[in-house]
Amino acid sequence: MSNRHFERVLQKNKLCGICFKSYNNLSQHLKVSHTVRNQEERCLLLKYGSARHYGQLTCPICDKANLARLDKHLIDLHDIQNFKDRIPVMRQAKRAEIKKKLAAIRMSNPPIPMVSALDTGPDLDNTGSDNGKAESSSASFR
Repeated sequence: MSNRHFERVLQKNKLCGICFKSYNNLSQHLKVSHTVRNQEERCLLLKYGSARHYGQLTCPICDKANLARLDKHLIDLHDIQNFKDRIPVMRQAKRAEIKKKLAAIRMSNPPIPMVSALDTGPDLDNTGSDNGKAESSSASFR
């Protein structure tokens, strides 16, 4: 195996939605450090950590909902041609959908209490700044 493979394996690349630090083994971190016992919550926090969401998204720039291909929307409507410029916008949209799912679980009053608070309070990123709308200095939006 190449060194590049080992470098990727060693990277701390999953963001904890509770303490906003990166971890290799986020599942273990959630169980041990934050005692997340609700399995649905833990699954969504794992998805939040890797920004993985499958399904329709809402554009964080113009709030257009039910987009099956947010990447194409960003190219065609907001002229974000560069892949690297689209990544943070896509990540923000995916994490917003995961927060909605966490809120739905909380509203159902689960028998196992939730530990996270991503779906409550202001939308803060790991720097503590309000992250209401996607912004990019390198891309111009229409």
